[in-house]
Formats: sequence, C-alpha cells, structure tokens
Amino acid sequence: MIPEAKKTAVKHALQATFGVNEFEDISILTVGLSSALIFRIVVLGKPYLLRIITREDATSDPAHWYDCMKTAAKAGLAPHVWYTSLTDRISITDFIATKAFPISEAMVRVPDLLKRLHSLPLFPYRVNYLDAVDGFIQKFRAAKILPERITGELFNLYARI
Repeated sequence: MIPEAKKTAVKHALQATFGVNEFEDISILTVGLSSALIFRIVVLGKPYLLRIITREDATSDPAHWYDCMKTAAKAGLAPHVWYTSLTDRISITDFIATKAFPISEAMVRVPDLLKRLHSLPLFPYRVNYLDAVDGFIQKFRAAKILPERITGELFNLYARI
C-alpha cells in the first residue's frame, strides 16, 4: 500500500515517533478531496492518520500545510500532530473517527469552535484566490470538455462577475 519510494521514510517516521519500525494495521482512506495518500494506521494499539503528499507543485507545499495543522492542533481544533517531515512529505496525526452528533449539540459546539478558529493568527498568504479560480476557469474553457452551447452562458456570466 505504501509506495516503494516512501517505505524507508515511513519506517523512519514510525521509529522517530513511536520507537517501532512498522505499524500493526493499515487501511487506505479514500474519502475527501486530497491528492495525498492517506492511511489509517495502528501503532502500539492506537489508530493514527498517515499522510503522504505525492504532488510536488507550489500548491502542495508541505511547510504551509504542516504549519496550519500544528496551529489548529495547538488551538484544539485539529488532531494532535505527532510527526512531520518536509523532506519526505509525510505527517502522522491522531486519527479522529467520524462521529455524528445531533444538531442541538452542533448548535452549542460550533459557535465556540468558530470563535477559537477566528482568534487564530492569519495563516501565511499563499495565492490570490480570485486569480487561482480565474486560472482554473481559463484552463477548463481552453480544454473544451463541454460544448460551447452548454458553457457559453456560464462563461459570460463569470466574465461579468
């Protein structure tokens, strides 16, 4: 499951973090939009999340992601970060199992979480969102994936915005 090129780095991460050379169990997680390889691993009887960043472009900068993860974890808004490696593009965090709770509980929890989130320092500036969206739109338009009769009006409305 772990790519051959990352096996040594994962072994090092496990040794540095937990003092072991291998995990007891592993399963790949395919929910979400991340391009990273994400695994639920069990080490010393406890589940963790292993993330291996596979992209190497500017938008997959691990330094930015790791800083954001650590800041959110310190504020109690994200799982504890056990290990990060900029070189290997690997992180290990606590694994948080999904758990539904009633809307009445959400109405109590969410305002406090948002207050704590908004009290955090701003994350470093990375990219102008509108420029990025415009780039995606232009690439989509140039690719001509859908006929102009379907997309023409949408692109015209986008241009007005």
